[in-house]
Amino acid sequence: MSQIPAAIRDHLQDIIIRHAPERLMIVAPAGRGADLAKRVADQAGEVVQSEPAAVFQELGDTARYDLAVVFAMHGDKDATVDTRVIGRLRDVNAGSVVVAAALQEATPADRHPWRTQDFIALGFRRAPETRDLAPGWGVFRYDIHDYKTTPSWLNSRYWANPGRWDKERW
Repeated sequence: MSQIPAAIRDHLQDIIIRHAPERLMIVAPAGRGADLAKRVADQAGEVVQSEPAAVFQELGDTARYDLAVVFAMHGDKDATVDTRVIGRLRDVNAGSVVVAAALQEATPADRHPWRTQDFIALGFRRAPETRDLAPGWGVFRYDIHDYKTTPSWLNSRYWANPGRWDKERW
């Protein structure tokens, strides 16, 4: 399993400092997120660390985090566990999720390669400032607050047209 590049760790630390979460969850394979947790311990309120396989036992349905940071490493031959963990955090347990992932070109041949399309399919956006940080790595984010921009037509002006009420029947 490859090491997480220092540039990626520094970028994640900056995200955590900017976000200033009251509750932070770091999901990483054994020992991979410990240094990040130590570095941000004073910027975040409560910091919880977990391994991907143990997340479901630790979370439950009521645990809620302001920010979840996930290191999607190529640990399994398929990425089912990581995908389920990321989806669960996104849907139930966190308002914002940031994923650092070793992409296809940095993945050993016998492991499942993460692709940018995998994260887009999960509703994530690639952080543009991270494209050149570390070759073969990507940082993707999901925030429920800016997930979907409100289209211009979605406002009260278009829901009812009182000027047409007596002219047409539908």
